[in-house]
Amino acid sequence: NGHPVPPIRFEGHYFHRLVPESKLKEAVKQGLAHPKAGGIKNPTSYSARYALLARAAKIDKKAAFEATSWGLGQVMGDHWEKLGYDSVDDMVNKAQTVDGQIEIMARYIKKFGLVDELHTTRRSGRPEPAGRCSLTRG
Repeated sequence: NGHPVPPIRFEGHYFHRLVPESKLKEAVKQGLAHPKAGGIKNPTSYSARYALLARAAKIDKKAAFEATSWGLGQVMGDHWEKLGYDSVDDMVNKAQTVDGQIEIMARYIKKFGLVDELHTTRRSGRPEPAGRCSLTRG
């Protein structure tokens, strides 16, 4: 639609776990849900990723949004409640701006005790630059 959108990654194994049982057969049939990580490949373009997400949302919007990692920090929508959002839609709306994506990352880092990971210490005792620490997608 010409508007900037946050980077996303749809996770078919999350969708498989989160979609209601009554909708699972259809999700699998459409190639949107798989019990194993990597079973559903993400397209390389973001427009195609958003099309994949839209297909999943037609089956179950809440499960689709929860099964997607959002923004610069690629935080899973499934964490919305743990991060203090009112709903997954609330978190997704927050992810529509860079400031919102930074807020989501900050909440994730704090909630999951990763602040110390950002302050790792070299053998010399000096803090590592923040860009050198390695965090996995949440």
